Amino acid sequence: MSANPYDLVPYPSAVIPPARADRVLLAAWFQGGPAPEPAPRRICEIGSSDGSNLLAGAFYRPQHQYIGMDRAERPVEAARTAVRELGLSNLEFRVGDIRTRDDQPKGPFQVIVAHGFYSWVDAASRAALLDFCRAELSEHGVAYISYNTQPGWKLRGLVREILWQAGSRVEDPLERSRVAMEAAARLRRMIPESPHPYQQYLARELDLLAGFDPAYVLHDYLSPDNEPLYVREFVETAARHGPRYVGDAGFNRADGRLPDGMEDSFAAETLDGIERESFMDILCNRQFRYSLVTHDDTPQTTGPALTALDDVVLWSSLTPTDPAWNPDPGLQETFTSETEDELSIEGLPARAMLHHLHAAGMAGARFADVLRAVEA
Repeated sequence: MSANPYDLVPYPSAVIPPARADRVLLAAWFQGGPAPEPAPRRICEIGSSDGSNLLAGAFYRPQHQYIGMDRAERPVEAARTAVRELGLSNLEFRVGDIRTRDDQPKGPFQVIVAHGFYSWVDAASRAALLDFCRAELSEHGVAYISYNTQPGWKLRGLVREILWQAGSRVEDPLERSRVAMEAAARLRRMIPESPHPYQQYLARELDLLAGFDPAYVLHDYLSPDNEPLYVREFVETAARHGPRYVGDAGFNRADGRLPDGMEDSFAAETLDGIERESFMDILCNRQFRYSLVTHDDTPQTTGPALTALDDVVLWSSLTPTDPAWNPDPGLQETFTSETEDELSIEGLPARAMLHHLHAAGMAGARFADVLRAVEA
């Protein structure tokens, strides 16, 4: 048996905000999915790597139980080390294969997360994940499954083929990635400043690639399995295994919104459900989705009442340039994001909310507390 590539070269993992359990449940509820079950909850991640995504949740939500599973031993050992160092008793990691029933964690789980998994495994693993969701989700549970999306991956798939051909003869995996990235850099140098849309688009994709870690390129672009899907394909495949599509955890992301000026013409068309989502992906050239599924017999809802949001925890990465609060109603205030982008915010309620969330830090603040702070 060949060595697991994730043991040879660890994947550069991170916390995935759309995959946080509270956000998954709330996003599903807002889009007609089930109302969240009361805490405490059990959360499972398939393809948990070194645990980065679950560690933060387990640390800040000690009332919940978390379990992660990954096929690669090296990242799982790193995750277990982090659990011991943080002294967490509500989080465990195991080595296992989703295709093997005895390896699968036992539910019920209120949230199942599979980020960066579905498009990068074989068909048997994709089917096993959907069967696992059907078997182990709680009555009102929600599963989060991300995947590369068509048509946005059409041109990115071309870049992948260029990388694959360039590095195909290199045995060492990390060196293969570096050789492939250098080939892409050479191609980028051949593209002049041009008004041609294809050349502009290809140049943007190559510029994006140049900023990636070679380990990321190895596992995302050079993985033997890389299956981008139209959203309709995912929805229909999930339904054959049981889970019903609810919506998307990234429904407020820029790549899921229509370009300026297109909203009215889009709204004039009679589009429902998955047909609407499909046209949105085409018009936005969407490349990635965070789809949410639940049991097919879970009743649809109309979303939460405002009072039901009292215990929802809000969090913001925006930092005020001046941390001192200024109640001037005409003030336009500058906030800086974690990527050092600057945003100008005006209006007392919005500024008060962001100051309150900044003071709350990584732990966030309850919606009811934020509302009281804004009203004050």
